[in-house]
Amino acid sequence: MARGTLCIPIIFALCAFAQAPPGQRKYGYGPEDALKWVDPDHSDLGDLKFRTFHSNTINADVSYMIYLPPDYEQDKTGRYPVLYQLPASGGTPRRDGPQVTGRIDKAIRAQRIGPMIVVAVNGLAGNTMYCDTHDGQYPLESVIIKDLIPHVDATYRTIASREGRAVNGFSMGGFGAAHLGFKYPDVFGVDSIMAPPLVEPGLSGLPAQAWGRLFPSAMDSNMEYWKENNPFELAVKNAEKLRDRTYIRIVAHSENEHWLAPQCEKLHKILADNMIQHEYCFFDNVKSHNPIQCMDSLGDAAFSFFSSAMTHKMPAPANAQMNSRMNTKLQEIRRKAQSGQKLTGEERQILQQMQQK
Repeated sequence: MARGTLCIPIIFALCAFAQAPPGQRKYGYGPEDALKWVDPDHSDLGDLKFRTFHSNTINADVSYMIYLPPDYEQDKTGRYPVLYQLPASGGTPRRDGPQVTGRIDKAIRAQRIGPMIVVAVNGLAGNTMYCDTHDGQYPLESVIIKDLIPHVDATYRTIASREGRAVNGFSMGGFGAAHLGFKYPDVFGVDSIMAPPLVEPGLSGLPAQAWGRLFPSAMDSNMEYWKENNPFELAVKNAEKLRDRTYIRIVAHSENEHWLAPQCEKLHKILADNMIQHEYCFFDNVKSHNPIQCMDSLGDAAFSFFSSAMTHKMPAPANAQMNSRMNTKLQEIRRKAQSGQKLTGEERQILQQMQQK
């Protein structure tokens, strides 16, 4: 661990907020293309490939980019854990994805971490706070949970369970990781929250500016809707499902207005008060809101966290055993549905995935 770092095991781009006023645009982060469901640029970036899928939620195609580990094409039977990478405010899979996948690829090839698939998500430049916007115009949360994840599990050889699924993001991507990870503990088993802008009423300076733009747009100034999507509230609401089940990491750093770390400490305290195991890392050597500096300060721990927390790649025999267990579980879920019993979120997802296959 780098000097100037405090990391407490208890088992976070904000710079986009400083953009020029959005004028007449309700959703103002990033260029006009940032609000398109499909990136106009369809090119690949080395090992990071451009792909699209059809979303039933919006009845249209949505783009994403995906990294497959070096041995994916050679090992035709192995199944892999998946990391869902969320871009920061103003960011895209094309801009933010290579910062992560390049480091992961090097670490895998050096055998410092296990192989994994990385999905760089189209986050609409952070305009929705990774929620479904209250006005219904951009249901990003539903597109990710109901459409993207089942598509990835149906298309690639994934470990299609919460134990093999992680979410990670920096800045607004970190907010999204907290929001999605805490709201859907049956979907994600690993949650990495890096330098999140945990905005709320009562803050001043830059966070107040961000709140003044995001709350009226993504939340339609609806406080009850905000409470339903606020990571602070979600952590308490789903504490029982997070506790002893989800690997959680919070990363904070120094910054000029001295608000980011206190908000992260607030989340750290909420998790601790609710006996939710997690890691809390603070970097006083990182003075700017920069994901590369945070990843470099974490070193190998930036991604070994996922490799150690997620279910590892499964070889053919284990894969066959898993398929047998999944078939048994699917039969139980079908019997439960046919008898009119209420299904859990994970059970509904498994049923949907199997029906698509």
